[in-house]
Amino acid sequence: MPLGLSLETFLVKEHTRRHVEYFVYRQTVTFSNSDIRKINVRRHGERFLVDMEVALPFNSLSSNQVNLVQKFLQDSLNKPLNLNVRVIHIEEYTAS
Repeated sequence: MPLGLSLETFLVKEHTRRHVEYFVYRQTVTFSNSDIRKINVRRHGERFLVDMEVALPFNSLSSNQVNLVQKFLQDSLNKPLNLNVRVIHIEEYTAS
């Protein structure tokens, strides 16, 4: 792969990752106050594959919410994308 094309691919993926991060944190209620550990963007042809890792309490996220966020991101970016969300369940205990 020529260096120019490789750099362009990297820049497009990084640009898309930053926009996904912005939209997820600032434009969605689903993840606005979440502990997002990682956002990774890969490209498969014209489609973007977005992998997120988020720490959330048990049963605080549904597949319907993920589908709505995926549609919102796809519409906002005007790019076809798949969204994969890996949830790390957290429990918090307080003793006094």
